Amino acid sequence: MGLLMSEKKWVVLFPGANYSVDHPLLYYAGSAFEECGYQKLCIAYDNTLRMASDTKELIERSSTIWPQLNEMTNIPCADIVFVSKSMGTLLAPSVEEALNIQARHIFLTP
Repeated sequence: MGLLMSEKKWVVLFPGANYSVDHPLLYYAGSAFEECGYQKLCIAYDNTLRMASDTKELIERSSTIWPQLNEMTNIPCADIVFVSKSMGTLLAPSVEEALNIQARHIFLTP
């Protein structure tokens, strides 16, 4: 049985505070998943999130990224992969928990 037409496969890139999705680690990971038919979603952080002083504050401020996840959460997903680097490795698991989904994780240089 194949995927339903409405189900998508997503790769979500969570960059580091000073390492964007255009840098090699995330760029090539995202491109590889796109070549395999995944829809790519790149998370962008605002300055308030980048300025968090500790992990607890970072998680508390993570609500600033929720609007970016709307597209992914409104469509049934067959597979979700979170690729994260540095600060993103702290955010990705909390997003998975908050959305009550099951995602596969690739943590780069946590």
